Amino acid sequence: MIAAALTSSLTLTSCSNDDSPVGGNPQEETPVQPSQQKRVSQMTTYSLKDGERLLKDVDQCTYDSQGRIKEWKNFDNSTGEQRLDHWAEFSYSDSQIYTVRKLASYSDAPTSVTETYFDMDSEGRIVKRSIYSYREGSPRPEAPQAISTYEYDGQGRMISHTFAYEKKDYDWQDGDMLTVTNYEWQNDNIHTVTVLNEEGAVKSVRTYEPSDITADRVIPVDFNDCEDWLAAYGFFGKTSRFLPASESIKVYAKDKLFTVEDIRFTYVITDGLVTTISQKIENNIILLNKASSAEYETTVEWK
Repeated sequence: MIAAALTSSLTLTSCSNDDSPVGGNPQEETPVQPSQQKRVSQMTTYSLKDGERLLKDVDQCTYDSQGRIKEWKNFDNSTGEQRLDHWAEFSYSDSQIYTVRKLASYSDAPTSVTETYFDMDSEGRIVKRSIYSYREGSPRPEAPQAISTYEYDGQGRMISHTFAYEKKDYDWQDGDMLTVTNYEWQNDNIHTVTVLNEEGAVKSVRTYEPSDITADRVIPVDFNDCEDWLAAYGFFGKTSRFLPASESIKVYAKDKLFTVEDIRFTYVITDGLVTTISQKIENNIILLNKASSAEYETTVEWK
């Protein structure tokens, strides 16, 4: 999860109240309406299979007095019993955001802890991320195991993200030591996200097509890490103006196309807010000649 680039260009309508968050870059083109002056408090995702609606996981969020995310919790239900899986706490200063993220352990093994420092520029955008990971009860490493840097264009949109491992002694380091993610924009929307490895070979390509549903401040449709919430509120520059109608994901292995995944999104809007997100996923493993499909439904609660 830590190594994932910012896939939070997938977005749905969110908003701020009169006490606007510090930092970030809201999009002035779409004014916040009174009915949108709420924040997401919970997202509940269900798996739809064979006519059944099975609880998959639950995400809960709380915010500070300035409307910035303060705590995020994820509850997993994959075993049929809802359990706290991972959670994160956030604190803010004028030039830095600090998070402590924990991944729960269901055995005797210690909990995994990740401390992250986000350095911001004068515009309130994150330009550097330093990651320290260790097991609970062990000392934090003296130096970060990984560092990310971010670049923006003249319009405040992210155009590049470089992720580099600084050390090779942690158990989640099983991929490339360096990846570069490039973002291409079309009409105020992220259109293509390309991930390259340290040799410059393509690892994956994500292509988005926008819907006709606009967004001001946003939260991710799909998120698997606390940084997506920071991106949602503008700390990684401007977000896409429209919600995605579709996403195509191509993954490559040794210069060969390995998998192709196509996702279709539909939304239910109530009183100007997205209250339900439906996803239909078609996945094809090209090299193994296998195909699968899945459907998910997420309900969104606001307060």
